[in-house]
Amino acid sequence: LSAKPVSDPAKTLPDGSYTLTLNSSYQKGALRVIIKGGSGATMTCDIPTGCGNGIVFGQPTPLSDTFRLAAVTPAPGSTTVSVHINALTDLADKIAAKDGYNKASSITGANDRIRQAFSLGADITSIKSIDITKASSIGSGDLNSRQLALVSAALLSAVAKGDEANFEKRLSDFATQVGTDGGLVKNDDD
Repeated sequence: LSAKPVSDPAKTLPDGSYTLTLNSSYQKGALRVIIKGGSGATMTCDIPTGCGNGIVFGQPTPLSDTFRLAAVTPAPGSTTVSVHINALTDLADKIAAKDGYNKASSITGANDRIRQAFSLGADITSIKSIDITKASSIGSGDLNSRQLALVSAALLSAVAKGDEANFEKRLSDFATQVGTDGGLVKNDDD
């Protein structure tokens, strides 16, 4: 996995989707896609208790310059890529990082470990995100999309632990700990 950008940056659409076109720097192999905050980037607050600073469930919450979510996938089948990125793919990314992203089996294994931990029925990088703050989105999503959205919101709520204004840092710290542990640990008090 090279740290060199293999695509121009892309902006996500309001529904969170995007498409990247890989450039000539891409030399096959694993692909890590990162969503960054800053520059007016927002995310819909799906923490039931709100996202702090007066932002309630369903409202856009600004993302700081340090906000990052990532997903890693084995070699894509084409030069046009759309990997779905969320809190769960970020956990898998941190597990794969522990192995240095060196083997496709490590990347697939990390994604699968998180998929199994939350009983999802598909590869977590292929599940389209839905906006659980809107009934119309919930109704239009498939079972995996609905389940992933609910689990992601529950995870954000759990890591925020009443400190919603700092959910970005708390999520980052939790994902780093999952990577250090090599997976989710039962009864982890931190």
